[in-house]
Amino acid sequence: MGRSFDARRSHRAVVNPPPQWRGRLAAGPWWLLYSGPLDPHDAHRHDAIEVVVHGGVPCVKVGDESQPGPIVVVRSREPHGIQDRRDHGLVVFISPDADVGPRLRQSDPTPTGRTGRHHPVAQILGSLRSANWSQADEAVRRILDRLDAPSESGTVTWWRQPALDEALLRLPDGVDLHSVDLAQLAEQAGLPIERLTVAIEREIGQPIGSYVRWLRLVRAIELFMTGADLDEAARSARFTRRSDLTDGCTAMFGLNPRQLFRLGTWTGGA
Repeated sequence: MGRSFDARRSHRAVVNPPPQWRGRLAAGPWWLLYSGPLDPHDAHRHDAIEVVVHGGVPCVKVGDESQPGPIVVVRSREPHGIQDRRDHGLVVFISPDADVGPRLRQSDPTPTGRTGRHHPVAQILGSLRSANWSQADEAVRRILDRLDAPSESGTVTWWRQPALDEALLRLPDGVDLHSVDLAQLAEQAGLPIERLTVAIEREIGQPIGSYVRWLRLVRAIELFMTGADLDEAARSARFTRRSDLTDGCTAMFGLNPRQLFRLGTWTGGA
């Protein structure tokens, strides 16, 4: 039996006890993906939408209800937790401002019941058991397709280009597109302004201000998980203070950077 789920603790922002799942993590321009074992933990909540893919028998509780089916959608700020261990599952954290958000909030993640090895959900799980993390973006999109919530953004071939990252990280979180000098940004990033405009308006999958916030968190998490200390990671991602990184990470994922570090190995962008 797994750890009991206490809804009275649903005010928690941080998982307690923190999971130590020891899987792999990868990130995209509006998602953070974990693949590996799932262990029980108490109720918590966070800003990111969370999608748990686990294979069939209920193991996720949202509020006071165990959720059926092989895929569970946890909406932004909903208290939730893992009830029972699974040897392998996927957890996708999705920016609350991503273009898929409204469709996910309305989705009904059916069908219910166990999944055989030929079931589409089982195939998604199986695709990330190997070291081939080039399939991470495809796995996220297949999950969303199963939920009838496909992303309108295409595969972002320029995701995590250093020059563009640096240019975008100079912008403040929540910046409005109309206040951005795209010509100057394109010059800083070394991209044609036409290409940059298409990227920002059609490919990042969320408003530019939300994307900057997401990029800042992902960059800091990546640096911390690959050897930088917390101060260095925060500084490189242009957080004013280390506490701003910790608070931002906790608000978005319900986990502070050290807890994310314990989840497993960082495998980079998709």
